[in-house]
Amino acid sequence: MAIELYNDSTHKCIGFYDLVTGEGVQANQFLVVNGNHSALIDPGGDLIYNELFMESYKYLLTKTLDYVIGSHQIQRISG
Repeated sequence: MAIELYNDSTHKCIGFYDLVTGEGVQANQFLVVNGNHSALIDPGGDLIYNELFMESYKYLLTKTLDYVIGSHQIQRISG
């Protein structure tokens, strides 16, 4: 689910929640839009990529995704 945290027509901040199903851990993902440019912050791991990008493209139809910013390491564990 996407929640618009801020919107003044030029600048937007959208938080994404409830993207993880099952036993995954939900982290906070944010999309910051400034005019025709944007940054996706902490996109998470492969459990949510599809859901996150589907939700974020609702806000990026005519915008450019300029940056993907991760603030922590994502570790993949193979069984």
